[in-house]
Amino acid sequence: MARPRASSTKSATPTNTKGENKVSAIDADLISELLAGARVKGAGDEALESFIQSGEAGIEVSLDSGPFAGKTAAQAATSLNNAKKRTKQNDAGETVLVHPDAGMVQVIKRKIGDDERVFLIDKSKVGA
Repeated sequence: MARPRASSTKSATPTNTKGENKVSAIDADLISELLAGARVKGAGDEALESFIQSGEAGIEVSLDSGPFAGKTAAQAATSLNNAKKRTKQNDAGETVLVHPDAGMVQVIKRKIGDDERVFLIDKSKVGA
């Protein structure tokens, strides 16, 4: 037989002596640190589409700012490779790539010096 749950009279939100909620502000550095660990949905799609639209032959993906700020090179490369493979249903019900022009884009993760870096190369523009 299950025993009854103990009821708690403690509040999950700390209160002061007047019964008001205690709130403390956090600074911009802490906010950035918290958001850096958060999952950014569509980061790979955003970066891949931006690269394709730019017309550049190759770029280095920033891990310091933009959608991959605070992410590792491995996380960024995985997100970009997943975006290349992402599919959707078109109006005719067929499964098609979300980024059809991404077939010639290569995602490269390399260790250069002490840093892991991520690059996007459009092989159609470099003859590779």
